[in-house]
Amino acid sequence: MACEIIIIIIIIIIIIIIIIIIIIIIIIIIIIIIIIIIIIIIIIIIIIIIIIIIIIIIINLLIFESNQRMSKRRRRRPLLTPRTETSKDRQASLGHRPTLSIGTRSTPVDQQENTNIPSWQSAFDSFKTVVQKSIASVKDAIKQLHVDLGQAIEFQSKRVDEMESKMAAMGNDHANFSAKILQLEDALLKKDEKINKLERMSRRNNFRIVGVNQNNGENVESIVKDQILPLFDNPDIVIERCHRDGRGANGRPPDILVRCLSYRMKVDIMKKRRTVLNGKAFFIVDDLTKMDLTERKKWALEVKQLYDNGTTLHFSGGKWRDGAGKPYTFEIRAT
Repeated sequence: MACEIIIIIIIIIIIIIIIIIIIIIIIIIIIIIIIIIIIIIIIIIIIIIIIIIIIIIIINLLIFESNQRMSKRRRRRPLLTPRTETSKDRQASLGHRPTLSIGTRSTPVDQQENTNIPSWQSAFDSFKTVVQKSIASVKDAIKQLHVDLGQAIEFQSKRVDEMESKMAAMGNDHANFSAKILQLEDALLKKDEKINKLERMSRRNNFRIVGVNQNNGENVESIVKDQILPLFDNPDIVIERCHRDGRGANGRPPDILVRCLSYRMKVDIMKKRRTVLNGKAFFIVDDLTKMDLTERKKWALEVKQLYDNGTTLHFSGGKWRDGAGKPYTFEIRAT
């Protein structure tokens, strides 16, 4: 019990220490943030003071420049020339003759001009002129930018038009190439069909015996003539040649490829094969080309379903045919 209390106290102390450390870290972060804010405020104040000083200096310079211009204008005024005193002037003066000093530079008119045009107004006018010139230069820059931007847009528009024309030409080329490819595919298909037809004709008298066990040193010709052909009870059947073909598939031995002397002999065997070979371990199939074999396997499921429903089809000439020998049209299989 005492150990548990000590452990609880230690845990509480550790939690308190962690909380204190977290609070200290938070306080330090807050102090750092406050210092950063104060520094930013000081920098802003310094910048404002510098800007105000610069403005004051600029205004003083403008005032000084305006005063210099006014003094130069006064210095450039022509001196008044003395005129001769007439008798009328003497009578009008009545003993009170104002004297005019030759070469004086200030006149009452000048004093009136100086009082009418204060120095701050001339400074303001100078500042206004500078601002107007700056605005005019900015306007000119904006106009030039507008012109440059218009030229760039026009250039890009021309490039886009060129690209569109090139794309259109490429589209036409693509259409031409597609048409040529279709023509080539059609021609190739026709050639394949012709080659397949020639190959089919070369296999016209052939059939295959599938499922006959293979033995070392066997004589395939004697197997066919002595064991298989007697089952058909037709002594007129003549075998031109026979041999094993391929390596076998699905655990079966290689097929025996047999070539009859005539097509009629092969037809007689193909008609009787189902009844003659019923219950045997081997069977006989037609020797099909690769293209015909693909076509036959393509519709094998549909042919089986039709056979279960009472419709019998046979494969001949590269197509599935009905009892009348006409090609059967299958419905497109849903994918």
